[in-house]
Amino acid sequence: MADPHTGGHPAGISTQWSNLKTACIEHLDKMEPPILPDTYTYSLVLTCITNVSESLAKFILPLTVHQDGKSRRKNKIDENSRSEAEATPTSPAAGKLSRTQSFRKKTIPVNPLTLKEHPAYSYIQTSATLVNECWPAILATCSTFLNASLDADYYRALIRAIQKVTQVAGLLVLPTPRDAFLTTLAKAAVPSSMLLANVASPRSPPPEQSSGLSNSRALLSVDNLVSQASSALDKSRRSSHEVDVPTLGPRNLLCLRALLNLAIALGPTLQSAWSIIFEALQVADLVMSFSNHGSVRTAGVLGARTDTESSTEKVEAETSAVQAAARRLFESTVDFPNESFVEVLQALCALIQTNANMQSGDQTPSKTGRPKVLHQRRLGSVSSISLNTGSSSRDSAFALNKVGELAMLNEERLASYPPNESGWNVLIAELVRYSADSSKGSSTRFLAADILCRTVKAIADLSIPDEDRNVIQARILEALRTQISALHQDTDDHGFYSETDIRTHQIALEALKNVIEQCGDTLVAGWVSVFECLLSVFPASSLSDGDEQVSVGTNAVEHIPERTDLISKALARTAFGTVQLICSDFLAVVPDTCLSTLLELLLKFSCQQEDLNTSLTVSIFWS
Repeated sequence: MADPHTGGHPAGISTQWSNLKTACIEHLDKMEPPILPDTYTYSLVLTCITNVSESLAKFILPLTVHQDGKSRRKNKIDENSRSEAEATPTSPAAGKLSRTQSFRKKTIPVNPLTLKEHPAYSYIQTSATLVNECWPAILATCSTFLNASLDADYYRALIRAIQKVTQVAGLLVLPTPRDAFLTTLAKAAVPSSMLLANVASPRSPPPEQSSGLSNSRALLSVDNLVSQASSALDKSRRSSHEVDVPTLGPRNLLCLRALLNLAIALGPTLQSAWSIIFEALQVADLVMSFSNHGSVRTAGVLGARTDTESSTEKVEAETSAVQAAARRLFESTVDFPNESFVEVLQALCALIQTNANMQSGDQTPSKTGRPKVLHQRRLGSVSSISLNTGSSSRDSAFALNKVGELAMLNEERLASYPPNESGWNVLIAELVRYSADSSKGSSTRFLAADILCRTVKAIADLSIPDEDRNVIQARILEALRTQISALHQDTDDHGFYSETDIRTHQIALEALKNVIEQCGDTLVAGWVSVFECLLSVFPASSLSDGDEQVSVGTNAVEHIPERTDLISKALARTAFGTVQLICSDFLAVVPDTCLSTLLELLLKFSCQQEDLNTSLTVSIFWS
């Protein structure tokens, strides 16, 4: 193969000089054979691979579509119309939780190998055998071309061929070739040379303000396009003392877009292969953050203006296409069956745990034999390089942001189905675990807590049918109680609470107040969790010795403490604001069984001595 960096006369594979102007078959009446270009054989092989992939896709793809007759479609329309008509007319969002509108089994493509009654079943088996037996040779050939010098037309044709072979393998549920081709595209999207440049650079990681911590949709931000393109073009024109910053070019972004389009097409069938998709996105986000950080130095380098503008447009176009594909990928999960959605969620949670382990310096080799982007770490098969703690923290933020985006898009699913089916248990367990882990960075812990609380508030905002309201309210309030409980279960004997723990605790209490404000008048379940959250601002051993029993009205209160300690004055103020809200606006809906707990809560607030205004306010409530 020709060297892609060869100067002078181009020696790569191109539609301009690698093909014959007149086909060989038209030279049969000539006395001498035509002169073949040096790269003609390579262009012929590439054309053959393209034709094979096109033919396989044209035959297999139509077979994967669910075939519904007109009568069945009409019945389905009538059924949906009846469901909408039965919704409460006074509530425009009453039908939002209808299960007929999403989470359909029909979103899973038909596996052609299951169509045993199909007249072309023997050809389907032949196609599957072709892919299963020949994929190593096809992959090796495509990998060679990926590293060769191809012009734009041939390179796009190569990526389309890889994409179609991968899609056929995925639709036929052949995981080994599917994952191998996905991994190849991931490596082409973020070559190891970029990561090597990243690690070799003495520059520190990009600061947190330029990372995904503050933007849940930070992947390939449009704000980075111009500076990123300038960095890519001026890279070759920098002086020798400057350190190269890795950047993603148009071809890298083309491979990344192909990977995302495959994820959209094969989504419900990907299973464990989701890790390949998300790890590639994560690495791309990391590389682009470094390129954005390094573009400050390179933006002022002078170069050819026409070439710069042309390449900038290419980078902008490809990046916009990647952004759109990433959005469609996450939006498409709304129509996944519950089992497929849980697989997506588990893949993101596994990515969080992998990044967290690397942040703690713990490398665990993968035990699976399936080809992945990562072997030992999320960058394992790309570069085998362990990055620093700052990068790992950013990686965790990236994965957490994507979990939050996934949860917000699927809030109706999380509210409509049992927690073990919808992925609620997986989501809450991971967010609680991360937000309560003292070994993690404060910013990412706050992010995990904020995602949990935003999800709870979003579900509280939904128009929930009366028959489901009790269960859902209890579920979201229990999630807040679990988060607060996990924060203090490892507290030492001296009752030390870190500032991060206190702030994370406060985030949960603020979310609790928000939920009470939104649905306090209709809150019929979860009051036990509400009061446990409010009591959490007092240490477990806050009662002093020598407490006496007295009576308040007709209710016996066993102890009046001489003094009640607080974990934090800020926590107490947040919790007491919620207590005031309950006593002033929602006291009528508090269950009788919880009134004694409310009295105990007021008593503790009146006996604390760190905030006199709170004690005086409680006295007003007593009267």
